[in-house]
Amino acid sequence: MSNASPRTNYKVAVLVYEGASILDFTGPMQVLSHVSPNHQKGDLSPIPIFKIKTVSQNPLIHLSRSINIEPDILLPSVRDNIKDFDILIVPGAPMSVIRRMIQNNASPELDLIRRYTTTESDRPRLLLSVCTGAFLLGASGLLSGLTVTTHYRALDELRDLCSALEDLKQGKVSTNVVHRRFVDAGSLKGTKVQIITSGGISAGIDAAFYIVCKLLGAEAASSASRDMEYGWMEVQDVDWPRKFHCSLD
Repeated sequence: MSNASPRTNYKVAVLVYEGASILDFTGPMQVLSHVSPNHQKGDLSPIPIFKIKTVSQNPLIHLSRSINIEPDILLPSVRDNIKDFDILIVPGAPMSVIRRMIQNNASPELDLIRRYTTTESDRPRLLLSVCTGAFLLGASGLLSGLTVTTHYRALDELRDLCSALEDLKQGKVSTNVVHRRFVDAGSLKGTKVQIITSGGISAGIDAAFYIVCKLLGAEAASSASRDMEYGWMEVQDVDWPRKFHCSLD
């Protein structure tokens, strides 16, 4: 994706499910909702650039910490037109929840992720996983040969999962699992879907700012971060745009 010709709006689907970690998806949603089309004038326009919808299999979702939400769209209604979304965000959950989900290889959540990456579209799209959400991408068969990250306590288990899947396929290309705030893995082979994975919980906020940088430029991201009064953790790799700077003075 390039920020050479910014679009006026992007459709964002946020996958939610039983037990999902709250900040994993509300953090990126908060970032994207603060992006204004008139950011250079300091105007918080009521017209959103990112049109965000939560998507779930059930009409009422029980999240971690005993919080419940009603999603905007149910999976059966969106599964056949998921290609219309420009960004899909996949949050994580405690590993007990994740393990149950990936044991069911035919779960509707995994089906949606696979559909998003395999359905042809005429424009580039983004797939962002936060924290242990990377396991859902891995279980969907998307991480082979890529450099990815997840929560630091789950790095070894993600390596094991990807290695086991590669052994089943008798593949020779391994997944490089690293400890970083976020990683831009580039486009999935044969598709226009770009894979970005982030570390644990709050790292998804940094990854969302990175997405804003890519799509709209560093000034849009910096303006949103000032409005949020958020100072991110500096990332020492080439993924992080050096012009992305937040001053709260």
